[in-house]
Amino acid sequence: MFKKLVTLAAAFTLASCGPMTTVLGTQSNSLMSTNSPSPLSSSVPVSYLELSSLGQHVSMHPLSTLRSKGSCTHIITLRFTARQNYRAALIEVRNRAGLIGANAAAIDGFYEVGSTTRYVAHFYDCKDKKKL
Repeated sequence: MFKKLVTLAAAFTLASCGPMTTVLGTQSNSLMSTNSPSPLSSSVPVSYLELSSLGQHVSMHPLSTLRSKGSCTHIITLRFTARQNYRAALIEVRNRAGLIGANAAAIDGFYEVGSTTRYVAHFYDCKDKKKL
């Protein structure tokens, strides 16, 4: 029984490490209506190819850690739909966090549907990041 559980766990782990879609494209905030133009959707382009100087000061952490720390203040949560891989999503989240003044971020609910990636980014301002 134990061997079956270990084999099953290993199979799920390996299956989750499969190749991800790497088609690059535009991103949009799925909370916004596609029919209404938004000045925020194109006013500040955010790179997902390289970290900006502001994005370099943002660290990624588990969401549960950021929520549980009293020294971290939640700024905003944004839902994204994009055509990019996980690495590009991390770079974009860090760059966007730097633009809005956050110094810590977490990605929650990351999944792919066809060539589209969907994820939720949570942005925090932490006074003391040493204990994170």
